[in-house]
Amino acid sequence: PESIQTLSDYSHPYLVKLSKGTVHYNGVNVFENLDVEIKPLQHTLITGANGSGKSTLMQLITGDCPQCYSNDINVLGYQRGSGETIWEVKKQMGIVSSELHRQYRVNGELLTVVVSGFYDSIGVYQQPTQEQIEIARQWLDKVGLLAEQKTLFQSLSYGEQRLALIARALVKSPYLLILDEPTQGLDELNRHRVLNFLEHLATQKHSTMLLVSHRQDEFLSIFEQHITL
Repeated sequence: PESIQTLSDYSHPYLVKLSKGTVHYNGVNVFENLDVEIKPLQHTLITGANGSGKSTLMQLITGDCPQCYSNDINVLGYQRGSGETIWEVKKQMGIVSSELHRQYRVNGELLTVVVSGFYDSIGVYQQPTQEQIEIARQWLDKVGLLAEQKTLFQSLSYGEQRLALIARALVKSPYLLILDEPTQGLDELNRHRVLNFLEHLATQKHSTMLLVSHRQDEFLSIFEQHITL
């Protein structure tokens, strides 16, 4: 599919740089003194037991954790707390999670769901451009769901919905694609559909993947860095 931006347009050495990251709630440290550096195309896997801080680290990067402003973290060229808005950062970021899947209850057509990725919204509340519609169709074709573009999202299988949400995250050609346990709740067939697509996506050399998993069998060869919490 056509890229809105190319990786050569990105002028910073890191997509994410966290120095001595510390997050604590009610006097309990989720993690402390955590250093994370992710360079362009340095696909990164994050694993750890439940409660180890995997999702908290994701939220620190996306800006959904309030303590991101008390940490020394640079994301997509923006130093947190330097006056940037969360939407400026998320413009270059695609996010897929089982939580987003649960929240996506607007029962529009599949094509509308994928187009909503341009606006980071649940549903579409403005008229998309013809170019945006075409790019969304191209991504649906890439995940094998173009024939279902007019099907209601909730009528699709759970695995097809998850693939559609990955397509939704990719329409912006994000520099950083965050996948928080993207295979959670999927049967083996659909789990492998998702993982095979991610391996194919890596060959496109555009989006850098940051994947959170608690499974030992998702250590794909595409990952150049493995962070254990």
